[in-house]
Amino acid sequence: MRESVFSSFTYVILAIIVQGKENGEFTPEMFSDIAALFSSGHDNEAISADVPAALKNLALAVIEDGVTADQLEDEQEGLALIKSGEHSSVHFDRFMSIHGHRGPGELDFIAQTWNDHPELLVHTVKGMVANPSALKTVAASVDIDTALDSLRTLKVAGAKRWFMKLLVRQSHRAVALREECKDYLVQCCGNMRANIEVLGKQLVEQGFLPEADLVFFFTLPELHAFMDSRAPRLISRAMRRKKNFPIFKGKRYEYFWQGPGHEIAEPSAELLKSTSLSGTTVCEGVVVA
Repeated sequence: MRESVFSSFTYVILAIIVQGKENGEFTPEMFSDIAALFSSGHDNEAISADVPAALKNLALAVIEDGVTADQLEDEQEGLALIKSGEHSSVHFDRFMSIHGHRGPGELDFIAQTWNDHPELLVHTVKGMVANPSALKTVAASVDIDTALDSLRTLKVAGAKRWFMKLLVRQSHRAVALREECKDYLVQCCGNMRANIEVLGKQLVEQGFLPEADLVFFFTLPELHAFMDSRAPRLISRAMRRKKNFPIFKGKRYEYFWQGPGHEIAEPSAELLKSTSLSGTTVCEGVVVA
């Protein structure tokens, strides 16, 4: 949490320096300068940034082994081709050793990890292999000094230049630490998921649950209470959640509301056409386009 707050704090300080005052409107040039500063000089690369890079290298290795997107149509056959490839097998093993504990919906107990279901990677790799031209684009790396020299809204030198370089480096470090903390959190969640899965299988063997995956639809306090009471009402509650899970999966709701919950509506096409959005890539939030 402290790392995330510090990253946001450095953004605010740099924004004030670039703007030259505490109040007033930001121009597109100012947004561009701030984004250029934060995208430069990544000495502390976040571990999460290695996921797309590793996937890209895996897709390039698959192409180098002569495998086409059509051959990856079947997930199991595609996985076998990737594992047996001369080049792709090396990148696959590296990816799984570093990021195998992660996966779609990784902080959800019912989610599937790449270690447990490596075939989930095949669909992603297939899409990348089908568009090899996109894999050849390489993002240009710019050091902090070059980014500072190319600012359009102000010229920095002396103590101000040293201070801005310090803020950018510390912001990158804070982001890297935040992502490392999240990576450890995902590992803990995976260990918890594995223990809950074992518990579910034991409860089925003992005749207390009809299905092993039903254990994921208890809340942790309910699961603790069920271990003591074996109350049928808790099973009914979990079965109802499991039935409704496919319906509500992917829907978004407000964090706080009064009365019945209302799903967050997607923006209409008219709103998207008539709305102008400006900002930088380091801001918090989600943009749907």
